[in-house]
Amino acid sequence: MSVLSKFIYLLPRIILYSIFLIFLFLFFLINFSYFEPYLYPLHLIKGKAKYVKKNIIIGPYPNKRELKILKEKLGITVVISLLNPNLLPEKSLLNEELKNTKELGLKFYNYPLEYFNLNSEYNLSMIQKIKFSIKKNPQEIFYIHCYLGKHRVELVEEYIKNETSY
Repeated sequence: MSVLSKFIYLLPRIILYSIFLIFLFLFFLINFSYFEPYLYPLHLIKGKAKYVKKNIIIGPYPNKRELKILKEKLGITVVISLLNPNLLPEKSLLNEELKNTKELGLKFYNYPLEYFNLNSEYNLSMIQKIKFSIKKNPQEIFYIHCYLGKHRVELVEEYIKNETSY
C-alpha cells in the first residue's frame, strides 16, 4: 500500500472521529456552565449594580450569594432576567437563577433579549413588557440584569430612565 492510498484510507476516518469528538465535547459544555460571569476572567469586566429609579436596580448576573445580598441590603423583591435561553451559556445560568430565586423567596421573570440586534422589534416588545410589569407593581423593588450588566441592561436602562410614571 502506498502512502497516498493509506492517506486516502485514513482521512475520512479521522474527519468522522474528529466530528464525533467535537460533538461530545459540545454536548458536555451544554450541561455545565463554564462561562459564569463571576468567574475569572469575566469578573474583571462585569458591570456594577446601580439604581436607575428608586425601585429599579440594574446590573450583572447575580450568583446566589449576590442575590442574597441584594435582597437583604437593598430589599429587592423581583428579579428580571434578560438572559436568553437560546444562548447555551445563558440557558444553564437561567436554570440556576430560577432555583436560587425560588430558594430566596424572590419573584422571577425572564424577558430574554437578543444579544446582537439590540434595537430589534422583538427587544423593544420585551422592554415594553418589562415597563408594564414595573408599572403594574410599583411597590416592588426590581433587579434587572443581563449577563455582564453592560450591554442589554443598558438598553433597558435607557428606556426606563425616560419613563416618568413610576
